[in-house]
Amino acid sequence: TRTVLPFVAALTAAWMVVAALAQDRKGDTWPPERETKLVSARALTDVAEGWIGALRASVTGTGGSPDTDPAVWLLGPGLDLLFGRWLATLDPVDRDLLVRCSVLDTLTPDACDWILERSDSAERLARLSEAQVVAPPVGALGFQYRAHGLLQEYLRRQLSARGRQATAQAHGAAGLWLAAQGDV
Repeated sequence: TRTVLPFVAALTAAWMVVAALAQDRKGDTWPPERETKLVSARALTDVAEGWIGALRASVTGTGGSPDTDPAVWLLGPGLDLLFGRWLATLDPVDRDLLVRCSVLDTLTPDACDWILERSDSAERLARLSEAQVVAPPVGALGFQYRAHGLLQEYLRRQLSARGRQATAQAHGAAGLWLAAQGDV
């Protein structure tokens, strides 16, 4: 029973995400008892930035309890589960780039070079983009990259875990870069 319960809860959560998306498309209304779960499913879809992420989180995030809210899980321990082991497999210099530059919403080679005091960010960002770690934003000019919102949140938590000094250095360097560009 213990191994079946998480699977059933995950399928229920996944169904709720799909149902919420279908309801939004058709403009249907649901009975009040289902509406609460659908609101939760819509929140999960928003947090996950799309239905694929929401389905993955709902399947992974139920943790054995049918009452677990996948959106709450995803923003809590789910980030470690989704990104922890994967991030550890990256080249340490690439991982450092991602963590220290996570203070930026958009990653550019020049800004990353400034923050990291390096000169190889263009090549590293291109390689990370090819590996689908970061993606160029649609319609962007030049070499601008963006991480998924959940990955960005995880990376910012990793920076914070490095301590106040590391966080302050990254924010300070980013602030100086933005000021030099006239963005502040």
